Amino acid sequence: MPDSDCRKRMYGRMRSLRLYQLGEGSLVRAELESYLDVLEPMLAAIRAVQQDALLQSCSEQRLMAFERMLAIPINGNIPLEERRQIAVSKMSIGPSDFHREGLEKAGVTVLENENAQLQRNGAQVNIIGLLDLAFHPQGR
Repeated sequence: MPDSDCRKRMYGRMRSLRLYQLGEGSLVRAELESYLDVLEPMLAAIRAVQQDALLQSCSEQRLMAFERMLAIPINGNIPLEERRQIAVSKMSIGPSDFHREGLEKAGVTVLENENAQLQRNGAQVNIIGLLDLAFHPQGR
């Protein structure tokens, strides 16, 4: 398996302690490899979500997911940067909306388009169902 940044850092830190045998077939190496089997794909998924999180820098595929979420008709004839600006504009919150109710109203509009929901528990607000969009941006 190619050396990932995560792999290099884990092995580097373990070697720097000079406490562990990390050679082929060692138990510590087997344990590290089992951790990396989980950590590396998870880190790759996190990076993919981070790369596509912002409208200004997301992939075209993710932009289309934002457009669907915001109920903007998808038109491939409009230049990508203009489509981004339309979505940014639709997501913006006006000065009169910069309070809890305004933010929740804007959030509810987005959530309804993604079949997600707000769940209130006193002062705490949880979003249910939105992570599905992050990991499956092309729809369900």
